[in-house]
Amino acid sequence: MSEVVAVLLKDPDEKLTLSTDWTDTLASGETITGTPAWAVEDAPTGDVTPLAVDGAAAIAGNVASQRFQAGTARQVYRARCRMTTSTGQIYDRSWTVRIGTR
Repeated sequence: MSEVVAVLLKDPDEKLTLSTDWTDTLASGETITGTPAWAVEDAPTGDVTPLAVDGAAAIAGNVASQRFQAGTARQVYRARCRMTTSTGQIYDRSWTVRIGTR
């Protein structure tokens, strides 16, 4: 189960960057392997403009970032970041993203 970091409001026309710092999750000497995987989950069936990953994910030290775009007004999505550590641990964090006109 993902740790829910925040509930956010995003306009359909905005591009929104989500970031998470994994420092407090890592044990002493443990590192992030590769680039964490970002995804959109829980998109409604038949949604023609769902929330979507926009571009490549970034990692700087223990901070992972990803930009998102689109989304259908009055819909709710879950954006998730999954990372794997040098010891084989896998962690998830997610954000609830509500789409609405600002």
